[in-house]
Amino acid sequence: MGFVEHPEYISATPSVSSSAQQYITTSVDNEPPKYLLPSGGPLAVSALFRVITPLAKAITAKTSIAVLGECMESLGGVGYLENEEYGGMNVQRLYRDVNVLSIWEGTTNVLAVELVRALLSRTDASSGARGFNVVGEWIESNLGMGYSLLSGGNREILERCKVKTWASWTQLERRIGGRSREELVAGGRELVGWLGYVICAVLLITDARRDGHVIAVETCRRWVLEGIGRSGMAAAGGSEDGEQAERRGKEEQWGERADMDYHMTFGRKIEKRFGEPKL
Repeated sequence: MGFVEHPEYISATPSVSSSAQQYITTSVDNEPPKYLLPSGGPLAVSALFRVITPLAKAITAKTSIAVLGECMESLGGVGYLENEEYGGMNVQRLYRDVNVLSIWEGTTNVLAVELVRALLSRTDASSGARGFNVVGEWIESNLGMGYSLLSGGNREILERCKVKTWASWTQLERRIGGRSREELVAGGRELVGWLGYVICAVLLITDARRDGHVIAVETCRRWVLEGIGRSGMAAAGGSEDGEQAERRGKEEQWGERADMDYHMTFGRKIEKRFGEPKL
């Protein structure tokens, strides 16, 4: 949004004024990460923004509803009642309120129509490029970035995630380019979920590559290779058998997985001297 509202900063360098610096997203080496922006200048940036806006709104709304539903269930009998017994966290009220997210400023179906429009809109009359072409270039530039990590297990996991994500995108790209607007709108909800899975995968891979943090890598692996990011999505590319095998392999190491769950939830590893947590 910052780059769309201030296109003059797209070509900015670290030596620009402090007022411009606030609009520049920097990487760990303090250089403007040009791969975060699609090539093609302000028009391409605006095209990507038009795709991501309805997509982000739809995905976060539906995910929030599911998460609050699980939170309400976890409280048992008091979860669905009006209560202020948990530090002011009235989960019943939060669950009721969060359902407005998928209605306010456009229902999921309306956002799906807007997403299709953004994907098919021409961004360059001379070349005939469309919105999904810009998305494809952006995905390719991000996945094609080199590694700062040393060779090892984490790098191998991220490479597998990259290959799987690219395969999912190429399958989706063929669908978008080979179907009519009406057919894409009819399957709009599936399109929202599929594209959301791919874009989130790209962002998770890019983040994990920066420093190879164990939680970032594991989150990326679960999202992409185990297919957690595809939960509830039909035919979001890739092999379901491969994902099931990935999940089974980890489930067989349930102790290691439980430790990682604890680390991801609380931000620290289990302190063994205090014993294992009782479930």
